[in-house]
This record gives sequence, structure tokens and C-alpha cells, in this order.
Amino acid sequence: MPWLLLDVAWLVLFAALGRNNHGETETLGGIASVAWPFLVGYVVGAFALRLSRTPRSIGRLIPVWAITIGIAMAIRTVQKGRAPELDFVIVATVFAGLGMIAWRVIALLVCRWRARA
Repeated sequence: MPWLLLDVAWLVLFAALGRNNHGETETLGGIASVAWPFLVGYVVGAFALRLSRTPRSIGRLIPVWAITIGIAMAIRTVQKGRAPELDFVIVATVFAGLGMIAWRVIALLVCRWRARA
């Protein structure tokens, strides 16, 4: 489970950076208000697809990533009474995916490097 906390931290960082980029105050409540739909989506996807069994698996992450974004956007649609802007959907999808994939790629490279050493 500790590996999966890297994904959670990345999603919280996304929320904090987004608020900062839009000139909003970086209070814990403000960050949580942006992060929670993504965290709910991530937890649902991670548990449904048992990501904890192979947390470093990029193949297993891809559908979790899709579920995360899908649920987050559905929650935001209900929350705001309208669908999120396409720009936000694209940025959220790319940022979330890059971060969650990046640490897995780094872990894979480190494991390969250690195996060669």
C-alpha cells in the first residue's frame, strides 16, 4: 500500500498546483475540495482492479487512471451543475497520468539497474 500513496500524493499535488495557477488560496480545505473527486475515483479504480496486488504495474494502472478521471469528472459535473471545461479534462488527464506513470517507470528502471549490478 505505501507505493499507492505516491499516486495519492500526486493527485493532491495536482489540486494544489491547479489552485495556485488560478490564483486561489492554498488552504487545506481548498486543496481538498479539488482533490477529493480524483481521490474517490482513484480509490474506486484501485480497489476494483486490485492495484495493490501489483502497484508498480503500468498495465494495471492504465484502467485505474481512466476510472479515476471518469469518476472525478462525473463528480465535478454534479458538483458544479455542468460538465467540466474540455481544457480542464485534458490537463487533469495528462497530469494525473504522467505522474502516476512516471514513478512506475523510475521504479522499473531502478529494478533493472539493480538486477544488472
